[in-house]
Parts: sequence; structure tokens; C-alpha cells
Amino acid sequence: MRKLTAIMLAGALTLSALAPTALADNTQRNQQRPQYEQDFKDWQSDFWANESLARMITRGVIQGNGDATIASYRSVTRLEAAIMMSRLLELQAPEIPTGHSTVKASWGEIQVTNTTSEFTIRIKTSQGEFTLADGADIPEWGRKAILAGLREGFVVFDGASLSPMKALTRLEAAIMMVKAAGLDAQAQARAGASLDFKDADKIPARLRGYVAIAVESGFVTGYEDGTFQPGQILTRAEWAALLDRLDRAQGAPVTADGRQIKATVTAVSNGAVAVTTPVYPGGVTYRVAVNAVIYSGGKEIALADIHADDQVIINLNSTRQILLLTVTNVKRQVSGTVEAFVSASASVTGSIRLSGNGSSRTYTVNSQTRVILGGQTATFADVRTGDQVTLKLDGSVVKEIAIKAAAGTVAGTLQAVSFGSNTVLPSVTVRSSNQAQATYSIADYAVIKAANGTAITLGDLNVGDELTLKTERDLVVAIQVKAMAPVRIATGQVEAFVSATASVAGAITIRENGVATTYTVTSGTAVLVGGKKATFADVRIGDRVNLKLDGSRATQIAIKVDTATVTGALVAVDPGTNLRLPTIELTGTNIGSTSYTIADHATVKAENGRAVTLRDLHVGDQLTLKVERNLVTAIQVKVSVVKSVSGKVDAFVSPTASVTGAVAVRTDNSSATYSVTGSTEVRLDGKKVTFADIRVGDQVTLMLDGARVTQIAITAEKFTIMGKLQIVAMGGGSIQASVSIKDANGVTMSYMLADRASIKAANGATIRLQDLHAGDSLSLSVERNLVTAIRVQ
Repeated sequence: MRKLTAIMLAGALTLSALAPTALADNTQRNQQRPQYEQDFKDWQSDFWANESLARMITRGVIQGNGDATIASYRSVTRLEAAIMMSRLLELQAPEIPTGHSTVKASWGEIQVTNTTSEFTIRIKTSQGEFTLADGADIPEWGRKAILAGLREGFVVFDGASLSPMKALTRLEAAIMMVKAAGLDAQAQARAGASLDFKDADKIPARLRGYVAIAVESGFVTGYEDGTFQPGQILTRAEWAALLDRLDRAQGAPVTADGRQIKATVTAVSNGAVAVTTPVYPGGVTYRVAVNAVIYSGGKEIALADIHADDQVIINLNSTRQILLLTVTNVKRQVSGTVEAFVSASASVTGSIRLSGNGSSRTYTVNSQTRVILGGQTATFADVRTGDQVTLKLDGSVVKEIAIKAAAGTVAGTLQAVSFGSNTVLPSVTVRSSNQAQATYSIADYAVIKAANGTAITLGDLNVGDELTLKTERDLVVAIQVKAMAPVRIATGQVEAFVSATASVAGAITIRENGVATTYTVTSGTAVLVGGKKATFADVRIGDRVNLKLDGSRATQIAIKVDTATVTGALVAVDPGTNLRLPTIELTGTNIGSTSYTIADHATVKAENGRAVTLRDLHVGDQLTLKVERNLVTAIQVKVSVVKSVSGKVDAFVSPTASVTGAVAVRTDNSSATYSVTGSTEVRLDGKKVTFADIRVGDQVTLMLDGARVTQIAITAEKFTIMGKLQIVAMGGGSIQASVSIKDANGVTMSYMLADRASIKAANGATIRLQDLHAGDSLSLSVERNLVTAIRVQ
């Protein structure tokens, strides 16, 4: 369908000698107005779609109007879209002789009648045949392109109508691109595919495969709010951008006339670019036209911003000079010394000026620029004047700043350790061999290793240890213990504990072998629970601990975590209060009936491993509890007494405060009735609703505790239907409004309107029900047999 092989033109190329290793100079692009600004009086500088518009104009895909405008904001019609697609694919348009003719296609044939009084198109396939209802509406200048599109299979229909002057929608655009790319069979095979868009239900199931393929192929994307907006009308600029994506996604092959070239830049000089291409692997040089435009990442750049190894698409003019150059993949990095730096924000662009090799240059920094220091993610605040850095660039925009941190080594004896706070980094004080003493801040990512090479924590260090510190930019990034100071360990059970403050010492009393001993605790004493840093608040009477001692002072309290597993049947759950932790009571053979306190961070999981909450547990559930230091840290449901049943509601009676209700559900041609109480929860598509929202015929899933229903989950049936409006019944009082439409098959259907139904005109404006007229083409969104939205097509 697309001509992928370049046709070599006669005539010599401009082959200026350029050394492949030549560096880009600072020559700015020529000052003559670009061709697009000369040709189109409504061309806008810095317009978001300029790069795509320029590529499609250069390719001859998009042409201006007769009034010398590009009309980028005007909606694109189906006919225009088909013409542009035919040009992009370089299709040979079929001739349309006077009288009767036939155009053969892989799927069948197109029969054309062309006379002074008639123009009709008849489609014949193996499944049947039909005549287009509006073939005569196709203007003469667009008929060849429409026939080419029909032959290739990418033209969209409304039933048996082309509606050539109808504005193209995003859904129709996705279908056209998938079909043009030859992916129609794959899209049909995925009809009903699941889509990750909030408004996926607005896309007919039979067409979702096209959207899935279009998104996966990079032809289209969704909006930032998570929607696809299938009915959104496209502008000429938006269609240009989509055609550009299709062209690039398929490799942006050379054009039939050889004027589009994929290449790799080897050098840039004043007014010329040297490249290698599949046709010229040894290299070729092209001059740059005086009105050329150069794009990178959608932004217009200068010739000096192109560098060796950049991947580009080049479009040549009739004299084979570069008219348009698009940078598709930048591979470049520079190194130097920071002369100046201005931080960027979400709304303000920053900059960094680098010096090296006797010159300096400024690059753009934005909020997406990454900063790396010592191999770790850092921030703009970590960039300093004088730093040695390496920049990764995309054109002149900095993608990453990697700071080469000045490194040093310090050796000495540990004098003190500070564990820091949320706002202050931890530190160590070391005395070197010349008796000089200094304190060093420790980076969050610092590595600490014992003498044997094993990883340890800051709390494992002791006064008197011989250390070697590795520093980068005045921060300790590694600590190596060369020799450990003699350390005495005391083990026992905590009998008493008094916390320390910055100004007052505390105390800890432990009992070991029947003897109670008290040791001093200071604000610098480290606390570890299960090897993890903790606080004095985590020390409890009865804990088994190891104390690291420096004389009678405890430098570290390491709490041993006792872990137990308990299994039993749930008796009760107390959810607790703001001042009291929740508790759970179990009964079992080995535990009798026992209550356990639940930790704030405890996890609760159902039988299938899904995370649930305490309120999802039921009396009688078989549970396994993980208990650490007398706190439940994990609850696993082994066997739940709650079962589920799914089906359609046959009958429903709401409960009252004094009377139990009932729900009858039919499954597999049998019906069963279950009890409903005031505590039964009702949910519609996951949202909590009331008993009044339950209707006979609803598809539901019941969660059961014996014969009692604990939850009714309603699944709302949703679909979209299109047709011509027949009758509007306004309703009134207790009677709901309704509409009757006739679909493409001639079937008339009536639907009542939900109170919250929205009604919008074709331009998106909100209108009233009485503004609709018989014969209007409507799209109805239906949920549970109620119309929730009406859109005039």
C-alpha cells in the first residue's frame, strides 16, 4: 500500500566535502522567513502543531486554501481526511471514465456510474452489496481520492452513507489509521477489547479493537484527564499531527520522488549537513535552503543545535536542498564546568552555562531535567558553580545533569555519632592521627561496612572504632570500619525505662540471670527494632534487648522482635478509637478465647490474597494472625464464612427497622431467596447506593453470611445506540420523559430519560429536550435502560 523503496532521481547531488568528525559551529539558521510563513498568511509562530504541519505540507499531504491560509483550527471533513491519507500513502488514484466502470480491490470491487446526470458508487463484497446513499454528494474534485480510499479500505461510513462533508471524529480517525496501516484484521479480532480510558463505554464494543491497536501502535493517545473522547471533532492541525505519527510509526519511509530521507548526522557546517543514509552509507552532504526550518521535539531550533549522531528526517526541495529537517532522536552529551545556573520550575524555564575547551555555551533547563549526584537522584539545589558536570541533551534542552563530585578520604578514631532528625543529616565526629577533631555530615545514601565487609548501620558503630570515611562534596558517602573498639554487650529483659532528652540523661534497667542492672541512656543512644532504626517510644517493659555499652552508658538498644503465629475462628472485632488501637478476639484449640491488639500498620488479606479491611471480616472466619511484640501485624483469612452468588433479581422487598426484607435471585433457571437486613450494603458499579436503587432484572452479586445478605453489588448494563429521532415525550409529574429512535436497521426503540440525563448539540453546547426535532441523528448513552446522555450527531 505504501511505496517503501526510494526511486533514485537522475542528476548529481550536492557533495560538499565535510569531515565526519567536524563539530557543529555556532552558525544560526538563515534569517529569511521560512517558506510556510511566506505561503500561508495565518501561519503562527510557536504553534503546537507546526512541526507536523510543516512535514505534511512539505510532503504535499496538506495544501492550503485558495485564500492563502492553512486554516489549522478548522475542522477536517471525512473527504479531506481521505484525500490527505491518500496523498500520505502516495496512492495511485483510479480513473473515473464516463459511463460504467469497475475498480478492483482485495476485498471485492467498486462499481462506478459516472454520467452528466448521475454519479453512484456500488460496493460489492463476498458478504453482499449495497449502493452508497450519498455518492452524488462527493464533489468532483474529491472523487478519485474517495475511490482510492475505498479501494484500500480506510474510508469510514455511516451505514450506507459516506457523509463526505461531515467533520471527522477521533474514533473515526483511529479507525482510518489502523486500516491504512494494514491492521484491520487485528483490530476486528480484538472487538470488545478492554480500554484504559474513563469514557471507554462511549466506544462501541465492536470498534474498541481499533482504538486498542491505534494506541498500542502510537497513532493516537488519550487526554491527560484519562479520557479518549471518541466523538471529539478533529481540526486540520490535529489530523496533520496524527498523519505525522502514522508516518513515523511506520518508519517514515522515503517518498516515491526520493525527497524524504531518514539519516544520521555526521557533521554540521555553515549552511550544510553531512549525513549517512541507507542509500549512501558512505555519507552524503546536503545544502540547507535559505528558507529551511529545523524542528526538534516540536520546537523550532537553529542549525547549530544539530549534532553528530542525531537521527533526522530530511525533506528536500526541488533542487535537492534541505527545506525541512526534523530531529527524531538526539544522542548527545557534553561535559564541562558550571559557570552559571538558574533553576527551572513548572512555569519558568531555567538555564545552565558550561565552559570547556576555551569556550562556553548556555543550555535550557526545564522542570523535567534530572539531577544526578554521586549516582543518586538529587535536586536543582545541589547544582553549584564550579561543579564538573556531564549534560545529556535533546537539542539544546538538558535532560540530565550528572555532577562529578569532588572526592576525598579521611581516617581517624570515632569520637561521637549523631543520628540527625527530619531536617538535619546524621553525622560522625572523628579524631585523626594528628589529634585534629572534625565532624562530617553523612549522606542519606551512604554505605557503612564492618571490618569484615558486611553492611551495618550507623547504630553499629562504637566510640573508639577506627574508621575510613569517603567524602564527596563535603558529605560522607561511605564509612569503612578498619578496626573495632572493644565493645561490651549486656543482654536481658527490660524492667524499667526512662527516656533521655538533649539535656537530661535517661536510664534503662534490664534483668540478666536474675540480676537487675541499670545503665545510663543519652539522646545519642540508638534504638533498633528488628535491625531497623526506631525511637525511645518503641522501648517497652518486658522487651528482650541487647545493649551496647561504653562503660555504664548504653550506646545502642537492640530490641529482639518475638514473632508468633496464631490460628483460630473470629469471635469479635473492636475497631478501636482515636486513643485506642483496634483488637480482635479469636477462639481455638490451643489459645482458648484470646484478644489481640492490632498494630496501625497491620495488613488484612482475604482468602484470594486481596487486601481487605477489618470490617470485611465475619464472625466464624478462620484466621491466621502474625503477632510481633504482642501486636498483630498481619491477618490472613484462611476460610471465610461469607460466600457469593450472582444472578438477576426476580423480586425484592426492602427491610425496615423491625422487619427483615428479602431478595430473590435467578441463576441457571432456578431462583433462591435470601434475607436482607437494614445493615445490608448496596453498591452500584462500586458506589454505595440505597435499597431504592435495586430493580427487578438487575444483574447482582450477593455476599452471603449463611442465608443473610451482607452486600448487594449491582452491575449496571451500559451501551450506546445511534439512530434518527422519531418522537419526544416530555413527561411530567410521575411520568418520565422518553425518546424514540430508529436505528440503521429500521428498528424503532423507546427509552426513558434519567433525571440526570445530559443533552448536547453537535457543537457540544448543552440544550433542552424540547430543542430536539424529529429526524435528528442522535447518539444515546443508556444505563440500566435509562438514557443518561444524548448527543446530537
